Amino acid sequence: LPAVLGLKTWPLTICDPWGNSLVLDDCPSPQVAERIGKMVSKVTKSVDMGASCSHAAFPNRLGQLGRALVPGTLTRSLEVGRRVLEARASGEDPVGAAAESVGGAVLFTGEVTERTWSDTPDGYMEGITHITGSAAHSGAKARVWFQNEHHLVWIDDEPVALSPDIIAVVDATSAEPISNTELRQGMSVSVLGFAAPEAFREGAPLAATAPKHYGFDVEWVAIERLNPELFG
Repeated sequence: LPAVLGLKTWPLTICDPWGNSLVLDDCPSPQVAERIGKMVSKVTKSVDMGASCSHAAFPNRLGQLGRALVPGTLTRSLEVGRRVLEARASGEDPVGAAAESVGGAVLFTGEVTERTWSDTPDGYMEGITHITGSAAHSGAKARVWFQNEHHLVWIDDEPVALSPDIIAVVDATSAEPISNTELRQGMSVSVLGFAAPEAFREGAPLAATAPKHYGFDVEWVAIERLNPELFG
């Protein structure tokens, strides 16, 4: 969001677990800064895919950052965690509790049957996760396209969630979130969806995160309009 809204990206710093560090004092554009960061991350992860490559950027004045921040994210995260733990302790459904706590919905539940992915030249993990439905979704099939994060979900070839709206894949029993680096064939998962912050639903932030940005000939439609039966 800060980059899309034109806030200054640098100076920025990058460090990895092996003791390497880099300070970027200046750069032609935020896009070039991101490319440099991705290339450093690729070097880090060539040794260990699970290794973290940490970036710190956007050193702007608070007055400028105010419009580029999404308020309440830590509060929301804590609330999700509390609700999931409470549901586990009381024998409720943790997945449903997680979805409810963020005003979202369970879009699909099933078993991961196939995953195809590759590391792109730009340093992204990109691919598709195929899920065969179970329980209420028995007989249906879902596909989740990701580029690091999840961006599009189809159920039986019909889109049900599109970036910038938020898509999360969690363990179908515990609601523990599963990142794309950890997702494996045979896992029982649930796909959750909920609305993106309003800042991402219009203007430049929407253009930078909508399906067409990723090369799909798909118009963005809000998740609550795609699933009126779940968000009624």
